[in-house]
Amino acid sequence: MKAMMLKMSVMALAVMTMVGCASNSENAGPSDEDQVMAVAQAVADALKAADVDAMVSHFSDDFSNDEGASKEATTTALKGYAAGGFLDDLDVDLSSMKVKVEGEKATAAPVDLEGGFGAISLDFDLEKRDGKWLVVYMSQY
Repeated sequence: MKAMMLKMSVMALAVMTMVGCASNSENAGPSDEDQVMAVAQAVADALKAADVDAMVSHFSDDFSNDEGASKEATTTALKGYAAGGFLDDLDVDLSSMKVKVEGEKATAAPVDLEGGFGAISLDFDLEKRDGKWLVVYMSQY
């Protein structure tokens, strides 16, 4: 009888532990992959709206692009493109984008753009800093 009670107690404890783990994972918030996807989506939405300030708000202070331009220089260039109408009617496509997370670093690529200037793709490198994913590097091709 004692052995049966012990088995039932152990089983009950195991079930409670599994339920507790399941409920904790549900409340843990979005995964890193989902957070990186959300940043890429926010950058894409801002670019489509020609809202350069909103776009670069997701860039780290030490951001650079494949031409060596800083966050400030990239902001200036993008504002010039927006003023010149190059971001008007921009089509932004994330359907081919893949997100890869390795620890505190991630990539999101490609983000395909098409507009009056033609078509290009962007690749983002991101880092998690103080719990927030930020774009630290962007290349285009």
